[in-house]
Amino acid sequence: MILTDEVRYIRVPTFLLLFALGATAASAQPPYTPAKPGAAPVKAPDLTALFDAANADLNAGHAALGRKDNRAARDAYKKARNTLEKALKTDPASRRAAEGLGMVYFYEGAAGDKGSFEKASDFLQKVVDADADAINAHRFLAHAYGRQSKLRETVVYAGLTAMASQDTAIVREMNDLKRAFQDFFLGNWYEYGKYYESPGAKLTRLNPANNYQPELVLQVTPQFEQDLGARGLQAMAPTLQISQDADTKAYLQKIVDKLLAKAPGGPPFTYTVDLVESSAVNAMAFPGGRIVVNTGLLKFCESEAELVAVLSHEIAHVYAHHSARALVASGQKRLLVGTILTAARIDNSNFKEQLLTLGVSAGLELLDRGYSRGEEKEADKYGTHIAFNAGYNPTFMTKFFLRLYEANPKQPFKLLSTHPPTTERIEYTSAYLETFPLETEMQIDSQEFKTMKSRLK
Repeated sequence: MILTDEVRYIRVPTFLLLFALGATAASAQPPYTPAKPGAAPVKAPDLTALFDAANADLNAGHAALGRKDNRAARDAYKKARNTLEKALKTDPASRRAAEGLGMVYFYEGAAGDKGSFEKASDFLQKVVDADADAINAHRFLAHAYGRQSKLRETVVYAGLTAMASQDTAIVREMNDLKRAFQDFFLGNWYEYGKYYESPGAKLTRLNPANNYQPELVLQVTPQFEQDLGARGLQAMAPTLQISQDADTKAYLQKIVDKLLAKAPGGPPFTYTVDLVESSAVNAMAFPGGRIVVNTGLLKFCESEAELVAVLSHEIAHVYAHHSARALVASGQKRLLVGTILTAARIDNSNFKEQLLTLGVSAGLELLDRGYSRGEEKEADKYGTHIAFNAGYNPTFMTKFFLRLYEANPKQPFKLLSTHPPTTERIEYTSAYLETFPLETEMQIDSQEFKTMKSRLK
């Protein structure tokens, strides 16, 4: 029997799928309207015959699915669906009918009906929104989201089901599902491991001397990014008052080294920290691994986890090659290379020099006006992984930026003004953080941080 108050099993594989199935238009679904708490009891219609018929068709569908006869399975599930839709229309307050209908949508997807997993999640989401105690709906909702490769939703609803269910088998099933998706999430966050081989690292032009065939003008390399960052820092040097506090600089370098050691696969740079005497609450990362930290940032941070959140975010900009990618995209879009080659008639040996100059100019402008929203979101996401991998609580990223905004909401600090609006930022980062195993014990503070803070007073 499948339509019981506590479903015992899901007879289809629950292995993580990497590709979502295409969606089809969903047919009208009967609404589920559970009785409100405290409402006078109402005699429910007898749906026993409908449930028995649906159970028979479900079992027939499972048997067909077991022998890999998907057509027969879909036919049986369709009969069960029609019966349960009738049951829910007869009694819109029937949790059993609502959960059963959501299960049938899920099984239709398992039998190869494209769009049914999305249909299941859409319907079951409405059920759990209306009825927080619908455990089976939560369970199948987690699986339906999983079949669509929706990591956060799968983790969230698997976790909720595991906490609410009294069935040890279901608790184990949900914890296994949650762990599988979290492992995938934690192991597949970085997308630029092969950046230097990608089209985004190449600047091309259409050569008029060769029948307008594409011609490679620049290939971004680690050395090019290092040169770009070094020149950018050199251009800013006159405005920076370098601190002579060797102990604080060593402490910052130790943290950065720790973060990098736990986040392998990034650009092959030697990351170096520079400490600047400035009251501005800010930090900057340059291509090639140079990181500038203001003393004002250190004084503002209340814990090492907050400091790590900022440093991880800045490192993430380097990991994502934001400056180099912006230079290539801008150069390609504005035909800068074509301008250099045809109008200025620059010799080939000077291409790199000209582009470095353009890149430094664009980079300084970027530091002044800030990164795009997409770049900042990417850095926020990557930053949470870098912090978490090093053992720190990534939720302190949202805490830090909320404090920063509350300190001066009318005139935000430079670090905040170059990022998306705080409320939007907290919302999307908080949602992203739900996929992390936040129940893990993580570092928040250290004695070294406290010593550094007392030294800066």
